[in-house]
Amino acid sequence: ELNGTSELVMARQVSVNGTTRAQLLTKPKFNCSGGPCPTLALSSSVISISTTQCVKGASQETDYRGVSVEAAYACVPDLGIGIVLKMDDQELINRSISQAAQYADDQNAQQSGSLELLVGTQYQGRTDAMRYVSNFKFRDT
Repeated sequence: ELNGTSELVMARQVSVNGTTRAQLLTKPKFNCSGGPCPTLALSSSVISISTTQCVKGASQETDYRGVSVEAAYACVPDLGIGIVLKMDDQELINRSISQAAQYADDQNAQQSGSLELLVGTQYQGRTDAMRYVSNFKFRDT
């Protein structure tokens, strides 16, 4: 089971008004603004299902909700479909920060001496302020 915003979709390549789009073949995980999700705006490289050229890779895309996502993709030329595994950029960033903070906390707990690892993020988008997301090993009380 895919948690959070992770989603696996299958699609086929279609042309809509001269623009390459991906028509979803699987039921989307999320609501499509109250209506059906007929096409997915992805770069043509994401859903390339030509039998002579099967493209695999990863890219940053905008999904059917209009949300920026990281997508890994491959095609199945015999079936004429593409498969995309995607996750919202923000969730990916949050998971990475959480994992880095956990690593720093674990290392701080295991290491003796004065070395301390800290993980911080920008505070409310400000470049002059930081919010620490890992625990302090040494702190004046």
